[in-house]
Amino acid sequence: MSSVDYLVRNVAAGDGRGVDAGSPMTRYYAAEGYPPGTWLGSGLNGLGASERAGSKVTEEQLRALFEDARSPFSEAALGKVPAKYPTRAERIERRIGSLPATMPADARGRAVERIRVEEQDTKTRKAVAGFDMTFSVPKSVSALWAVADHGLQVQLYDAHRAALAATLGLIEAEAVFTRLGSRGARRVRTGGVIAAAFDHWDSRTGDPQLHTHVTVANRVQGPDGKWRTIDSASLYRSAVACSETYNCLLADEVTRRVGIGWESRERGRGRRVAREIHGVPDALIAVFSQRSADIEAAVDTAVDDYVQRRGRRPSPRALNRMLQHITLDTRDRKKPTSLSDAAASWHTTAQDVLGENPTQWATSLVHTSRGGAGAVMLRADDLPTPLLMQTAVRVVDEVSGARSTWTRWNLSPRRCGRSPGWAGSSPPPTTPSPCGTGCCRTRSCT
Repeated sequence: MSSVDYLVRNVAAGDGRGVDAGSPMTRYYAAEGYPPGTWLGSGLNGLGASERAGSKVTEEQLRALFEDARSPFSEAALGKVPAKYPTRAERIERRIGSLPATMPADARGRAVERIRVEEQDTKTRKAVAGFDMTFSVPKSVSALWAVADHGLQVQLYDAHRAALAATLGLIEAEAVFTRLGSRGARRVRTGGVIAAAFDHWDSRTGDPQLHTHVTVANRVQGPDGKWRTIDSASLYRSAVACSETYNCLLADEVTRRVGIGWESRERGRGRRVAREIHGVPDALIAVFSQRSADIEAAVDTAVDDYVQRRGRRPSPRALNRMLQHITLDTRDRKKPTSLSDAAASWHTTAQDVLGENPTQWATSLVHTSRGGAGAVMLRADDLPTPLLMQTAVRVVDEVSGARSTWTRWNLSPRRCGRSPGWAGSSPPPTTPSPCGTGCCRTRSCT
């Protein structure tokens, strides 16, 4: 399956086109499937299409950009045409066709079988068309959003998109580079990315999971005005830090808009503490986390099998690879449904857990938080310089004591239970594993 086929079938699948009234998410309340994708990114300026930000994405535009490296609006070429590599079937056909016509039938049969086996074990090269960054709110936010009234839903969604936009701005300014010169010797800044954002409201098991796929095209404009591919190494290195930035910005946005506070919670043995909304019970989070529970159970089984075979627990790197494989192997195809049907199911589930009307509970939670002492919003300027310096020194000491080599991206706090990373059909062997919830995950779109 090509990259755009995957994008159309799984990321933009079942979008509710043709509905124009209402808020960005709830306007599709009664429509089948998810909202249509929208364009974003500073790279639109380089296309002379800044006015297209927020406009709907079409399949034709996706194919022009991600398959042919052309502007989705004018068909202008954006650098070199992506390399086309033969598929496995094409390689097999070519090798069989090169066999001597005079070869005996039995020898030919053995040769054909050998060719099929060899090609089956050979990876198919693909040009990297883009990168899929998944911005997903913590489960407590999804749970609250799922049962809240329309007004609260809009505020939580707007907080999510504001945190996403700010994080994408950081990525464009600090993590997106291209290369110039002989063999890409010079790393230079770019004019930003061209991306399509697709809002989804559930997980693959139907649990509420408010998240947005931001699919970034592997084409950026350098300072000389030419279009080239992204230096993906810089993007990889920034993944964890940008994930944590999104989480922190989301918490700030939710508190600023809604007034509720946050707390740290344990997530089980070997996992870092999580930041969740104060007052959302663990039982509600658990019942809405079936996908994560299924992955955890499969990982536990795989670890037990590993211990029995090798007599020791897997290393962190081996555990990351194991988790990544299981996450992809157990991933069902999305079954888009209407938000109205999903909400009805979520309300029934939540009422069984809460023992009261879920929407009234959500309203009460917000009102109680606003009526209390309230959260204190601090900026860096609000803290004395000596305290900031002490904090900076401590962070550097912690990182340098834990890693032999590190960069500025390693200085960001890491509260997530698992490091967000690249998750795709052919992930690099040294990348961290994908996170379950509450993070910005990044994977290559090939």
